[in-house]
Amino acid sequence: MGEATTRSLASHDDRCLALAVGNTHAHLLVEVPDDWDAAKKLASRVKQASSRAIGTHIPGVIWSRGGATIRIENQPHQKKVFHYIVNHATKENAWVWEFRNPSQS
Repeated sequence: MGEATTRSLASHDDRCLALAVGNTHAHLLVEVPDDWDAAKKLASRVKQASSRAIGTHIPGVIWSRGGATIRIENQPHQKKVFHYIVNHATKENAWVWEFRNPSQS
């Protein structure tokens, strides 16, 4: 699911900084225009790509409606969110991808 998400983002030239996919939830830090509709559209596209990737293994709905989309306020906030996401690798045994090491999983 994580790899399908990163492929989908790359195919649309979205700049992903970090992604964590755990057993029950996922976190994503990606640059989008300062536009709520653009952020929601991206979230929808990511959910669709990941659902298609695992549809044969887990049929049906895997995502809840909505989800939390937050605006990054400044660079310290961005760094805090980035570290929160990548720390899921050890904290929750999540699959984690980050821009600094794109081959990592």
